[in-house]
Amino acid sequence: QHEIASFVKGGLQDFSISRLKEKMPWGVPVPGDEDHVMYVWFDALVNYISALGWPHDITTFEQFWPGVQICGKDNLRQQSAMWQAMLLSANLPPSRHILVNGFISVDGQKMSKSLGNVISPTQMVERYGVDATRYLLMRLGPIGGDMDVSWEKFDTLYTAELANGVGNVCSRVAKLCEAYTDFWSEEELLASSQSKHAKEMQSTT
Repeated sequence: QHEIASFVKGGLQDFSISRLKEKMPWGVPVPGDEDHVMYVWFDALVNYISALGWPHDITTFEQFWPGVQICGKDNLRQQSAMWQAMLLSANLPPSRHILVNGFISVDGQKMSKSLGNVISPTQMVERYGVDATRYLLMRLGPIGGDMDVSWEKFDTLYTAELANGVGNVCSRVAKLCEAYTDFWSEEELLASSQSKHAKEMQSTT
């Protein structure tokens, strides 16, 4: 917030939204100019609203925008200054809130394929499950802050806080319920449910 405020107070300058095609032949062509392509940050940022239906489905668009925008701290200037200027130029409301994520490192090092130290969410889900992965990622760092992770840290937290901590509590509660509560059968649970889907399931099974 302070970084962007200082940037704006320093005076805003025009910025180019195109690049030479000979240097970036893969870019989106600039209409009416065969020698230039759109600057990647200009055409990429539009995805925030084009994915919501703008400008062809305004009804759907207005159900979601303005919304919360998520970005990394290494492209804060593009997301917080350039994109907001683009929205204002199109007479659209700016983002409601911008949530800036920090960096994730592994054992103090940047994730790199060449180093072979990349930890992907897919790997984590395969190892711990979906809910445990969510817990571990939230547990290791504050929102917006940097986070240093490792398989060792994940395993330690998983065992100490989830398996031993939460797991033991759930096990004890389940045993108490079993000992002091009359459990309903599946048929009784479905019959007493107010859920439309549960009743539909009951009628088809």
